[in-house]
Amino acid sequence: MANVLILGGSEYQKHSIISIKEDGHKIYLLDRNNNSFCKKYADIFKAIDYSNKQAVLEYSKINNINCIVPLNDFGVHAAFYVSQKLNLKNSSYVTAKCSTDKGLMREIWKIEKIPQPMFRIFQNNDCIDLDQFDFPVVVKPTDSSGGRGITIAKDKKELEFSIELAKKFIVNNNRIIIEEFIDGTEVTVEGLACNGTIELLTLSDKIKPDSKYRVATSLNYPANYSIETKQRIYDIVILAAESLGIANGAIHAE
Repeated sequence: MANVLILGGSEYQKHSIISIKEDGHKIYLLDRNNNSFCKKYADIFKAIDYSNKQAVLEYSKINNINCIVPLNDFGVHAAFYVSQKLNLKNSSYVTAKCSTDKGLMREIWKIEKIPQPMFRIFQNNDCIDLDQFDFPVVVKPTDSSGGRGITIAKDKKELEFSIELAKKFIVNNNRIIIEEFIDGTEVTVEGLACNGTIELLTLSDKIKPDSKYRVATSLNYPANYSIETKQRIYDIVILAAESLGIANGAIHAE
């Protein structure tokens, strides 16, 4: 039995926590909300801001934690940082930073020559020349999650709106990214990495409304693609994940 530290206890994490507990492990749960939905499923709960990597490190040392599982983007930095400090199995802290920053990801993939849209990265206070873009474009905060602050802009007026919206959803790194718009169906890929070997598990295609906001209304499993197309997607995702140094843990790609 291992002492497993879970970072994040909202209702969406319920099944993951129950599954780990059913495997016989002791569940330590951290969530900044003292009334966390999953508090009742944990063996030990503490209200701690799990984005604070030093606080998570001290808690892990005191409780002899053997494994740290972040169940959302906000816990990834602390989980990988503490795992690196305590020699626990996870990817590195630099992988955490690169895998949760759309700008850093794209820069690495550019160096590695992995297929992707053209892009430009801007600081929050940059004066952006709107005449430099061919429309439509996609505008994103580089470090948000869940589609927050992401829109399509079809002209300069919409681009002004999109830039201001993206800035409102910046979390920490004070940057936005403006990308070439690629028409087509967005897919998601789920996988697991263990000791540097990546196994991709499933692929979905998405239905998105005809809107400037990029939140899917439906994910369909399995994706309706030929075996050849699926393999091309898997090959690119594996290259992308390996370039970021993802050696252990879960993979979610879009």
